[in-house]
Amino acid sequence: GFPMSMSWHGNCLYVGDKSGSLYLIDTTDDAFEIVQQYNTGHSGKVTSIATGLGSLITSSSDGDIRFFHPSRNLDLMATIKNPDCGEAAQISYNDHILAGAFSNNTVKIWARA
Repeated sequence: GFPMSMSWHGNCLYVGDKSGSLYLIDTTDDAFEIVQQYNTGHSGKVTSIATGLGSLITSSSDGDIRFFHPSRNLDLMATIKNPDCGEAAQISYNDHILAGAFSNNTVKIWARA
């Protein structure tokens, strides 16, 4: 599928596509080579990606937000389901606070306890 979202962290560029896949692209020395393709488990397109040290978060048109450990296997750590909100259009993660914007005009905020 074609690219829908991306997030750049260090020399790693993550690109989410229309089919729900995620690609890891190595940007070292401007190489921009695809290193790995991942199945995110989303049943819709990947609409947003947030990356940081020790975590990679994706949102999807299926309404779910998924948390992964960014390794070669992209290990799933958790899923937040939002069945009443429509598509998860955009996410933002900063200082242990996650914000999600949804197609039903809802914004949800989660804070780590």
